[in-house]
Amino acid sequence: PTIFHRYLSRHSLQSTLLVLSVLIALFLFLSFVDVLGDVGKANFTLSDALRYVALSLPEQLYQLLPMAALLGTTLGLAGLAAESELTAFRAAGVSPQRMVGAVLRLGVLFMAFAVLLGEAVVPVTSQLAEQGRATALQLKIKQQKQSGLWLRDGGSFVQIGEVLPDLSLLRVNIYEFDAEQRLTQHTFAGSAVYA
Repeated sequence: PTIFHRYLSRHSLQSTLLVLSVLIALFLFLSFVDVLGDVGKANFTLSDALRYVALSLPEQLYQLLPMAALLGTTLGLAGLAAESELTAFRAAGVSPQRMVGAVLRLGVLFMAFAVLLGEAVVPVTSQLAEQGRATALQLKIKQQKQSGLWLRDGGSFVQIGEVLPDLSLLRVNIYEFDAEQRLTQHTFAGSAVYA
């Protein structure tokens, strides 16, 4: 890459990382405030809340990366335009296509990072976060590949066939039992939304 490509990419990268840092800090704070309501319930402590928020960081990063890349790149280019640096590049013979190409190269790197993060890291850390939270709150959660996710709440058992990334649920069965462990009600939904 030429000096121009490195300069434009570095400017866009710095702006994107700044925007991403601000967004991550804001969303992690909101996530911490949200989970803070569980502190004191069962065995859920402040350290459990911090662990949950830390393990949810990759998922937050994965969700915020496209927005941060767009905003950061726009701010980076706007900063260069405000200082008339883009005009100087045009006067030096750099075509708009080369400018767009330099920014798109950075976008491809962000996309590759997001795919790697979303496919390899997020599923593991999200599951660890939810299992740790459920254990501390003394919720009974069991997940197996063939039978899906099982939850128990008193005399009710919930079986979820599949949880999609947008937290929508597929093949939901709710079994309710009385005090003598007799099935009193069975409810099925092909799909549901987690609230």
